[in-house]
Amino acid sequence: MSSLENSKNLSAFDGAGVESVPAPTTGLVTLGVDDYYFELPLTEDGGLQSVQILTGALIAGVFTVETTNFPQQGPAGSVTSWNETSGNWIKEDPSTAYVASVGTGWSIANLTLTKTAGVGGAMIHLGNLGSRRCRIKAAITTGGTVRVASHGKE
Repeated sequence: MSSLENSKNLSAFDGAGVESVPAPTTGLVTLGVDDYYFELPLTEDGGLQSVQILTGALIAGVFTVETTNFPQQGPAGSVTSWNETSGNWIKEDPSTAYVASVGTGWSIANLTLTKTAGVGGAMIHLGNLGSRRCRIKAAITTGGTVRVASHGKE
């Protein structure tokens, strides 16, 4: 998985596996209208994980959290960060989720974050994460810029 050197600014992958690398000075990636995936670098023992999403004024779409226990490569085949096969990645949407947001354009229900035009950001805290892998799916309906960063503790 690609990230900036010594940073947790995450690259985005489209459904074909094409990588959008964060800009070195801002950490921003420019996304068009498509589905994109940001895989989180989880800690070895799960523990706590947080994800921050900062958006530019124009971008709109829906951000969700998805998990899998399948390895990236294994005897039963590859499950990549951008894999779109139904059942390989499972949407997490607990009713007890807390997501903080600031700025304009955010509408949040459980772990489904809908973003319309406006500048702002959101912070997701994931506790006791037991899955092997976790990603943010960004279903972008209006292109623009986004910065996704993560941090974890055991």
